[in-house]
Amino acid sequence: MATSRYLRRVQKIKTGSYIISLPMDWVLKNRLKPKDPLLVFEDPNNNIVVKIPMSRCNLTLDAGIYEDPELLEEVVKYLYIFGVDQITVTGHNQGVLKRLRELRKDLIGYEIDDFTNGRVVISIKDDIHALEERHLKRVWEKYLKLLGDILDGICSYRNDEELRDKIVESKRLVRHLQRLLSIALKEPERNKIPYPTFAAFFETTIRLREVGYYIYRMVDFLAGVRQREELDAMCRLCKEALNTSDLKRLVEIRERINTLEEASLPKLNAYEAHMAFAMRRIVFNLVRISELMTVAAAAQRTVCTPASREEEEF
Repeated sequence: MATSRYLRRVQKIKTGSYIISLPMDWVLKNRLKPKDPLLVFEDPNNNIVVKIPMSRCNLTLDAGIYEDPELLEEVVKYLYIFGVDQITVTGHNQGVLKRLRELRKDLIGYEIDDFTNGRVVISIKDDIHALEERHLKRVWEKYLKLLGDILDGICSYRNDEELRDKIVESKRLVRHLQRLLSIALKEPERNKIPYPTFAAFFETTIRLREVGYYIYRMVDFLAGVRQREELDAMCRLCKEALNTSDLKRLVEIRERINTLEEASLPKLNAYEAHMAFAMRRIVFNLVRISELMTVAAAAQRTVCTPASREEEEF
């Protein structure tokens, strides 16, 4: 049931403008004063949002509570993904500092601003002012292109430095894509993405990471491949699946690759069987991604109407 704490009535003043009051708890908590500026904007769901300008998310970590520097490194990576703008690490040693510096190779926009007085100040600088669907799609498409290039190398049974460099870059891109989604969620004024598309992108990014995981695992199995003929047909189908968004064709590829895997299993060694399973999982996730985007496009046509006065209490 709606309560007076949250319910506000629209009022009209003499100038012809319409106003609502701000909750006193919110005003006091944020130390707002008369004439302080606020951002007022309409989000993609037709809601008016009031926001304090220039929000930045900062966090301090005590390196001393992480016995393993690798754990601290993973925490920083996830904070990056969650959209934190600045991370201050205290109580570090030279080994920790070295690992934090090396994260510049893994995270786009990651910089060390200061490492004096027993602390490391990390800033993530996003070169973006307004997040739109096209920004996400651009990163997404670049990530898929890299995965396709890596798969080409795998299906040529090649494991060289160029392939490993592309794997590193693809991991950077998918973390960046997840960070953009976090930014869109924490700052609605930057989120010009209809909610159904945003929700589809959120799950799609998780599935894309799984696709990447299976592709990277295939690289580890290359050394043990002996029966190439059985894997070649699956490789061709897997590469085609990465290059199409047509749901009907993806379903056909999924059924075909499942049949090929089942028929070839008796001939495959453990490495080859793991590669066949990985390709099966890749295509499965690509089918799910295509389904998600199809449903998101349909959901955008959903019409939401404001509640009537009789429906105010719920």
